[in-house]
Amino acid sequence: IDIKGEGEPRIPHPQDNNWNGISLPWMAFGYGVMMTPLQTLTFYNAIANDGEMVKPSFISSIGALGEKPVYKIDREVIMSSICSEETLSSVKMMLRNVVEKPWGTANNIYDENIKIAGKTGTSQIDYTSEETQYVSSFVGYFPSDKPKYSAIVVINKPKKSKGYYGNSVAAPVFKNVAKKIITGIPNEIQISKKKYRYIILKKLKEILFKVNIDSVYGNTEINVSKITFDSREVENNTLFVAISGHNYDCLLYTSDAADDTPCVD
Repeated sequence: IDIKGEGEPRIPHPQDNNWNGISLPWMAFGYGVMMTPLQTLTFYNAIANDGEMVKPSFISSIGALGEKPVYKIDREVIMSSICSEETLSSVKMMLRNVVEKPWGTANNIYDENIKIAGKTGTSQIDYTSEETQYVSSFVGYFPSDKPKYSAIVVINKPKKSKGYYGNSVAAPVFKNVAKKIITGIPNEIQISKKKYRYIILKKLKEILFKVNIDSVYGNTEINVSKITFDSREVENNTLFVAISGHNYDCLLYTSDAADDTPCVD
């Protein structure tokens, strides 16, 4: 990454001077390998990206909101393929099974509405002292069938009386993050013109029935004739839905849109 202070990864190799008979078995369950959380996440991103490993970046561009960026960071491929397609397919299946199968170590976070693939981690630290401590983690991506987001949760020295395994400490945090993201994104659905006319002839309070919203401004008895996500298109009898997006935060325009029309944020 383009920030000073990143730790150097260490992955043992048979040609290393300190390689010995237990090096490979230790590596099989994570010991002897030194990687930062971001480096670990980069590896899992490569799995989600069908084997292509991309250099992580905290930003994609720099510029004023709504204007052309003054500086863009190009996507940099570190490795075009980290393994064979056969191996990749097997790894993806195993990461899904970690969550989806009853015997998976993270089956406790399984949710049919959020398809998560990932891996739990529980490592010991200070194990040479009288008081062994732990680092609990979960790393993965979602949705597992069409990956779009990835994350890693690392909890250092959790309170052991509450739990210290990756599945009980870190995995639930991952699920909460995934759930917050997934539920915050509207689903794209195809609506016929006939059904659309039926929807917009309803009163606002009927449209908002069972919808999870924070607040409503205006008269909910009004008949809605138009639905828009753009405050510039708001007119009388329009339902304006404000969503916080990647480039624009529509919540900034709710006050303008609410002057003459009902508004949902």
